[in-house]
Amino acid sequence: MQAAKAALRSAKGELFPAVGLTASKSNSRFKNDEFKATSSGYNLGAEASWEIDVFGRMRNAKRAAAATVEEQMAYEQAVRTELIATVATAYYQLEMYDAQIADTRSIIKSWEESIATQRVLLSVGEATSDDVDQSEAAKLEAESTLEELLLQLRQAENALCSVLGRPCQHIERDSLGSSCIAISSIPSISIRALAQRPDVRQAEAALKAAFYATNEARAALYPSLSLSGSIGWTNDIGEIVDPAGMLMSALGSLTQPLFQGGKLRAEVKRAKAEQEAAKVAFRQTVLEAGREVNDILASEQYARQAISLSEQQVEKLSHIADASKLRMQYEEDVNYLQVLLARQALLESRLQLLTHRYEMIDAHIQLYKALGGGIDKQ
Repeated sequence: MQAAKAALRSAKGELFPAVGLTASKSNSRFKNDEFKATSSGYNLGAEASWEIDVFGRMRNAKRAAAATVEEQMAYEQAVRTELIATVATAYYQLEMYDAQIADTRSIIKSWEESIATQRVLLSVGEATSDDVDQSEAAKLEAESTLEELLLQLRQAENALCSVLGRPCQHIERDSLGSSCIAISSIPSISIRALAQRPDVRQAEAALKAAFYATNEARAALYPSLSLSGSIGWTNDIGEIVDPAGMLMSALGSLTQPLFQGGKLRAEVKRAKAEQEAAKVAFRQTVLEAGREVNDILASEQYARQAISLSEQQVEKLSHIADASKLRMQYEEDVNYLQVLLARQALLESRLQLLTHRYEMIDAHIQLYKALGGGIDKQ
């Protein structure tokens, strides 16, 4: 971005006269058979030159440079937005892992209680060793899931610390449930909000630059008018002059390109083609931006519906699991396979519910990135 700003300053400078100081000293010696002479002189003065931008060549070059600055500023915004979204995604992923770990530990604790009850029933002949083995196998599966979640949590923490430029350490965070409560549904979004997307701004700036480049190439076909002049002191006018005299000069020139092997017209054709390509790219970028935002809105709606259905499923499976536990304690004829399946289904349903909650939060993060930094910029 700094390089683009420097190029813009350079393009602006072309619109103003160029002024410089000149100084020179000369020594000369003449000698023949009859005459011998030595002379020295100096010139000291200032000179200026100025190309009059009659057909807008330099003005269009300045505007093209300004469009390049806009393009680089949009890229800077894209990098910043991407970084914020990456940090937010990793943070809420940690909250999801915390909640999944807590639910898995709760299920493991219930399996431990169930296994203890089954061992008591086995001792009095009301359960079989196969029933106990099935419950212990289910508990081991849950513990394996817990270890996998702990590994994913550690890796996610390390990844976030790397993004933040910190050594690997624990990151303080809130609970996923409270984060979901704080997030409201996404309102309708105006198409004007797409104008804040960095890629749309970059494509628009590229189209501007291509348009001004075409005008600049076309202006090169027309005459250029330049003015120049100088003023100073000299003691080298004819004979030796002492003290020095003043010297002034002024010059105006008009240059019309006639033949350059078709180079100028070829440049115009190339600029026109690049402008047309930039127009197509801009149109496609806007269409892709609209599609991406619509996909995110659909994902957010799906996540909310999935959360509602998963909450109902967890409620039903929790009721079944509690009823199975009571039957196992107080009834003689108990189908332990049903108890096993109910507990496994409850664990999977809880983990899936937390995944859907994370997906809803992630949809808001992706929408923030897709709109170039938030809905409030529309």
